[in-house]
Amino acid sequence: MPDTPILICYDGSDEADRAIDAAAALFVSRRAVVLDVGPVLTETESIAALAPVMPGQAFEDENLDDALGTARAGVQRAEERGFAAEGRAGVAAPTWESIIEVADDVDAAVIVLGSRGMHGLRELFEGSVSHSVAQHVRRPVLIARAKPAPGKSGRVSIDVVSRGPVLICYDGSPAAKHAVAVAGTLLAGRRAIVLDVGPLELIAETYAAAGSGAADISRAVFDGTLAQAEAGAALARDAGFEPEPRAEVDDPPWRGIIKVANEVDAELIVLGSDGRTGLSELIDGSVSHDVAEHARRPVLVIPPPPTTGGD
Repeated sequence: MPDTPILICYDGSDEADRAIDAAAALFVSRRAVVLDVGPVLTETESIAALAPVMPGQAFEDENLDDALGTARAGVQRAEERGFAAEGRAGVAAPTWESIIEVADDVDAAVIVLGSRGMHGLRELFEGSVSHSVAQHVRRPVLIARAKPAPGKSGRVSIDVVSRGPVLICYDGSPAAKHAVAVAGTLLAGRRAIVLDVGPLELIAETYAAAGSGAADISRAVFDGTLAQAEAGAALARDAGFEPEPRAEVDDPPWRGIIKVANEVDAELIVLGSDGRTGLSELIDGSVSHDVAEHARRPVLVIPPPPTTGGD
């Protein structure tokens, strides 16, 4: 069994249950630390604490007890899925900072989170714990979502975890190369599809500028995309995977990634993160964020390699 544990963030939700199930399919050979981080004070408790009836510390202690109870429930589910698990709890605000602190404390190989799927301005202003952790942490993050049950608005169902290949997204960037190497330390020995998605926009721009045949340009873009995927497959083989290269042409890229993931019934989508945050990410876009937002299967986001400048 590997020495470093995974850190499973658990709040009792359907998304958190789904995250444990997904993690068990991928990392059950590792120990698991199951964490719930409760609020120091809820909004109602903050108001009540101003009155002499019940001091703020009493509320904080009660919230910690609640978090411990939730963590124990998560441990039970994790053990039922085959993990050797232990519980841990805390109270903090913001939640994501406490998750990262615990991850650093236990030197977690992966942080596992369920996601509610908030996006756009709602996510920016209301906050998303999974997104905030993925933005700021320097270790891999596994994000899993529960999906709405067909025809039953407001209810969620937990998918059966796929046994398909790992889908590794590769575009030749330093972040993608780093992601392949890190994924190899976690998932070596698995079958993998190494995918590069070429841009449809490039075909249109080239056709307009050169007046060449659209079919010829499409073939050239596809061939270049496939060559990139083949280079990624070579790295994946060196990292311990059994890889197969694949090329797709689509805009935006996240749509092509999800299309292929669905076609091959990928067990997991692996992406390197470019490290963009806040308004820059919202305006310029982030493929890893968009895939994690829209995919109905687990996504492993691997942060960029550490900089040498000591940011």
